[in-house]
Amino acid sequence: MNPVTSVDGEKIQVVCEPVCFFLADGKRIKSRTDSDSAAGLNKVTLRFYDQYHGLIGYEDDNSYPNFFVINTNGEFLQVVRLKLPNINFTFEAYYPDQLLIQFRASTGQKYLYSANKPELKIL
Repeated sequence: MNPVTSVDGEKIQVVCEPVCFFLADGKRIKSRTDSDSAAGLNKVTLRFYDQYHGLIGYEDDNSYPNFFVINTNGEFLQVVRLKLPNINFTFEAYYPDQLLIQFRASTGQKYLYSANKPELKIL
């Protein structure tokens, strides 16, 4: 497994004016939330871009942040709540060969979420 822990700024860029979008492969892809497909985000942290599978993973900048995965067509695929009342999660890595996203909980437990469908694996 070869994890992705940083983003190649040559392949994808984040532009916010004021709503954020991604520039990838000559396409402009608007950021999305899980509750409103028309709304975008004003600030995002890009976590991974999988050019081969066409996936973009990013976090919003809210007091209760979320981690989103969309495809390069702008379709919403996954959301992970990063801050819950009793536990917080932190992005650690993306594994493109298995389409898995690794998060660490504030308890020390590691979790693997599917990048392209709702699925959770606890390690």
